[in-house]
Amino acid sequence: MTRETLTNCPFCGKLTIKILHIPFVANTFASKCRAGGRNTVIQKERFDVLSGCDACGKSRKEVENTLNNKEDKISHEERIRRIRESGLPTRIEF
Repeated sequence: MTRETLTNCPFCGKLTIKILHIPFVANTFASKCRAGGRNTVIQKERFDVLSGCDACGKSRKEVENTLNNKEDKISHEERIRRIRESGLPTRIEF
């Protein structure tokens, strides 16, 4: 059961990127041998980017590379700002 969904563009933040979601599937097939052999075929969950951004003009490949490497792009200052906004303590006191 594949689904096509819309998500926000990582560059401009508008809801224009189409993504195809393919869910996890595990199928087991029994063969006709005397030992009762089984073969299991596993398809892992994945997300495929179908389109680029119409608002900012980024291509599909640029959007896909940014979404796959999203965690590497966040700077140290951005992490500290997010931690402070969420209310977590930034200093540990003993």
